[in-house]
Amino acid sequence: MGFFDLGEIGEKLGAMGAQLEMFHARSEQYESIIRRMQSKIEDLQSDQVRTLLKPVINRLAVLYTEAVSAAQRAADRGDLKSQKDFGYFADEVEEGLGMLDIESLDTQVDDEFDAARHAARGTAVTGDQSLDRKVASVVRQGFTYVGAERVFLPALVKVYRFDPNSAVPQDMQPPNNEPFAESEGVN
Repeated sequence: MGFFDLGEIGEKLGAMGAQLEMFHARSEQYESIIRRMQSKIEDLQSDQVRTLLKPVINRLAVLYTEAVSAAQRAADRGDLKSQKDFGYFADEVEEGLGMLDIESLDTQVDDEFDAARHAARGTAVTGDQSLDRKVASVVRQGFTYVGAERVFLPALVKVYRFDPNSAVPQDMQPPNNEPFAESEGVN
């Protein structure tokens, strides 16, 4: 029987330990790369689904806006049953969009016009300077993905434009849900 050289065995075990540590470090790097790649794949798949669903989301946004407007018109004429029905429909559309991680911008009349969130689809001339560059009416509500930096679907709005020569008193302005004369945009 031969004698074991403990020094040689110690060196071989130390070398194996170093190789094992390098293996673990490489494995962690590979796992990190795989996680990042998986995340990127999921993001790309999500973007693809969103792109495919964009026409559907556009239609749902129009339906939502129409339901909210119809509920408001029903309330204005005292038809509480229709107001409730249209309100329920709008809530259901909004909840359905929420299932896709899409939320309403909740643009309202008299909000400040914000080009990052709104697209102007006409103007309403007003003699009231305090209304200048404020939302006059919402043509279609806007939507964004939850947590997104940019708006997915800007709200289509008509915007008040101040004209000092406009002698129309505020109470003679068209109601917020009625059409305004179209113009090329916001000046």
